Amino acid sequence: MNYIQQDRQQLINQLEKLEKENNQLRKFFNRIELAIGEGNLIVAQCDEDLRYEWIYNIHSNFNNQKAVGKRDDELEQGPGIEKLMSLKRKVLETGQKIRRGITFHFSDQEIVYYVMAKPVINEQDSIVGVFTVSVDVTEFKKTHQQIMQQNKNQVMRQLALGISHQINNMLAIVMGDAELILFESKKNDNQLPQKSIQMINDIKKQCNKAKQLILDLNSMVETKSDNTQKCLITNLIEDILFDFNWPEYNVEVERRYEDVSKIKVDKSKLKKALSNIITNAYQAVMTKENTKITIAVTETSKTIRIKIKDTGSGMSDEVQEKIFLPLYTTKGEWSQDNNQIKGLGLGLTIAEKIIKDHQGEIKVESQVGEGSIFIIDLAKN
Repeated sequence: MNYIQQDRQQLINQLEKLEKENNQLRKFFNRIELAIGEGNLIVAQCDEDLRYEWIYNIHSNFNNQKAVGKRDDELEQGPGIEKLMSLKRKVLETGQKIRRGITFHFSDQEIVYYVMAKPVINEQDSIVGVFTVSVDVTEFKKTHQQIMQQNKNQVMRQLALGISHQINNMLAIVMGDAELILFESKKNDNQLPQKSIQMINDIKKQCNKAKQLILDLNSMVETKSDNTQKCLITNLIEDILFDFNWPEYNVEVERRYEDVSKIKVDKSKLKKALSNIITNAYQAVMTKENTKITIAVTETSKTIRIKIKDTGSGMSDEVQEKIFLPLYTTKGEWSQDNNQIKGLGLGLTIAEKIIKDHQGEIKVESQVGEGSIFIIDLAKN
């Protein structure tokens, strides 16, 4: 009887010990889940078919019950989802660890995750799934971009201040000499050959273009303007479109305008920014057979959104990363047609600065062979 009581007491003691250990484990896992949640992490594991076996701290659009047993493309759609699944497939195929930044679009929100993925290996050394840790780095990326923008502006400010004065002086001398030659020629009954007169006029024309480039450089480094007024964005776009010679290249312009609110902007500067972007679209399509530009203007609760879409050749990921950098161009430097300088790589840089000075954002979406879309969001307040 004593043995039974002793065994019973030992069993009770073991159960109490197990319960205590279970409580400690529960607290431990609760702390882990809390740490994951506060750390903006998503920790998950997928099987060989990329179906979730388990997931913690899933994005607010999902829930655990909904995600388990499904693939990413069964839960959401978009370029970010495609890149995530491609990353997981590569881990399954190669057995390598992969780290990559991926941008996701959820409703009106853009979230950037730094995804770390590695293979799940069983006791037979076979790959049976993918383990991922995804860190929300959206705010970090915004801060990094702000620092990069500040550094870029500082470099451009030094560049512009260093060369604009000297170049303007040289241009003034060249323009003055050209005017003097023409004046002397007229005074002496046009003794210069007509070809020489044409060459001098070309010199004056190119000097004026060079002066415009100096103005563009200066506009990249000047401070924000207080010269703002209420403006209807669609009217501003129509003013820009009026200046283009669309019929010459048989370019079709499709307008998709909603009734939107007026917002306070510097009309002159914003017109220049939008004109540069539309010019970029114009140049992208004017040598193509399918020459169409679509301009859409919509309104959200916080912004006026402008989309400028072209049917040009599109851009690679590498080009998209550099497209707003100063002096970066894919269009070459010289066109013999009408002696025009093209592709100096300042137009989109200036456009980006002006839009950001308006507390706005600009981004590009493009694929090679599919054309490009420039998306501009301007704050309503």
